Amino acid sequence: MTAHSALHWLLACLVALTVLHPKNAHAQACTVASGTINFGNISPVQAGNTDVTTTLTVNCSGFLLQGSVARACLNLGPGSGGSSIAPRVLSAGSNQLQYNLYIDGAHSVVWGGRATPSTPPVSVDVPLGVLGAGSATVTIYGRILGGQTTLPAGSYTQNFSGANATVYALPNPGTTACSTITTHPTTFSLAAGANLVSDCLISATNLDFGTAGLLTSAITASSAITLNCTNQAPWTLALSAGAGNGATTATRLLTRNGGTQTIGYNLYTNSGLTAIWGDGTGGTATVTGTGTGLSQVSTVYGRVPAQNTPQAGTYTDTIIVTVTY
Repeated sequence: MTAHSALHWLLACLVALTVLHPKNAHAQACTVASGTINFGNISPVQAGNTDVTTTLTVNCSGFLLQGSVARACLNLGPGSGGSSIAPRVLSAGSNQLQYNLYIDGAHSVVWGGRATPSTPPVSVDVPLGVLGAGSATVTIYGRILGGQTTLPAGSYTQNFSGANATVYALPNPGTTACSTITTHPTTFSLAAGANLVSDCLISATNLDFGTAGLLTSAITASSAITLNCTNQAPWTLALSAGAGNGATTATRLLTRNGGTQTIGYNLYTNSGLTAIWGDGTGGTATVTGTGTGLSQVSTVYGRVPAQNTPQAGTYTDTIIVTVTY
């Protein structure tokens, strides 16, 4: 064999080795770009669920000459601070906010892993180009469960990584389901978070002094203001002077409908009628408390003192109730 012939034989061997081992050119894997599930600001005292969506991008490469599709199986575990998949929890210290991630818009199938058939992994078929690479996107649906009214305000988070967030991949998968695919594993990271804010819901009943003929003696009545404020949120209730012409918190006025005649009255924080309920100025009092996430009722005590009886009619006033938290 001449030197010239030996050189051609060596080049032929190198080419043959390259063709026989295409898998060694690039690592075969499907990866997921880091994602975030951001629920934003949420009032825990408002009724109903909170829903968001996010899009994850799946990139596959290294599958040259192995079909036109790779099936990526995104497996998700309980996550940090959690011990279950349904529900998962966002944590702020020792406080936990229940939520979950779903693979369908109806929020009926929880995103889980191949070991839990009732909570399967996300299955994504990624189209592959001529070089064995491609990408696809998948929508994830997040939901915070309503009714968790007693949680305090704060930043609630959960993270997924390592064994809690694994992608398996199979090129040319045919009908193979993600429940049996364990090849080409890689890990990814995912973060979820919500910010529970201080909030108050308020409602009030009317205070009705009833019907009177002569105002020769005092008339008393009461009504209720109901608050539902975020747990641990301090609150203050103040009452305005009312709509009567010339009224002050020291002397509120009921005005005859369709006229200008008035009846003096006032509102108090206590049943002894000694603390005028106002805005905290001019010797008036306010009512304060701390939210529990449940309904809290404050009683408004009203009194019409004995006075000259004006023209008959219906006398009313409008009080603005302000809650500060």
